[in-house]
Amino acid sequence: MPIFQMYLALTSNPMITRKNNLNKQRVNNVMAPVQLNELEQQLKTSGAIVWHAGHQVAEQWIEDAEKSLSLKLPHSYKWWLRQFGDGMIDGSHIFTLAPPQFREDADCDLVYMHELNMTHGVADADKLYIFQPDTDECYYFDLTAYNQDTLEYPVMREDLAQETVDRFAESFAQFLQKQMAIFKSS
Repeated sequence: MPIFQMYLALTSNPMITRKNNLNKQRVNNVMAPVQLNELEQQLKTSGAIVWHAGHQVAEQWIEDAEKSLSLKLPHSYKWWLRQFGDGMIDGSHIFTLAPPQFREDADCDLVYMHELNMTHGVADADKLYIFQPDTDECYYFDLTAYNQDTLEYPVMREDLAQETVDRFAESFAQFLQKQMAIFKSS
C-alpha cells in the first residue's frame, strides 16, 4: 500500500455514517458564484456539515498560516475559518487552523498536514489538501490555478483508487455547497 494511502488509513475517522461512495457522486450542475451570506444560512440549516459554535479561527492564525505556507488562502476558505472555524462532513474533518502552539498535535490542521505531506513526499507542493474523507479520495486546492478576480483556488477531487483527478468546485464555498447537495441527495 502506498505511503499516502497508509497515512490516510491511519488518520481516517472510523465513524463514517454514509457509504464512502456517496462522496464520489458528481453534482454536475453549473453553480453560480456563491453568495457567502446565503451559504451561511444553508450551512446553519442543512445538517450536512457539522460545525460547533465558538470555534472560529483568530485572524492572527490565518496570517500565521499564510506566512507558513507562503501563499494567500482563498477568500471563501478564510470566510469559513472566521465564521465557523471547523467542521465535519460525514464524520471527517474539513482541515482548519489550530492554535499555532498546538498545530503539531492537531491532525486536522491545514498547515501541519501540508508540512507532513511535504516532509514525507506524499503530495506535490502545488496541492494544498483540505478534506480527506476516506482512503480512496481527497480534495485539495490547486495552487497553480489562483483566480485573481475571485481570490480563489479551484478545489480538485483526487480519486486514489481510479487514479483520476477532476475539478470539483471553483471555490471552497462551492465545495461546501456541493457537499451539501451530495448529502441532500443521499
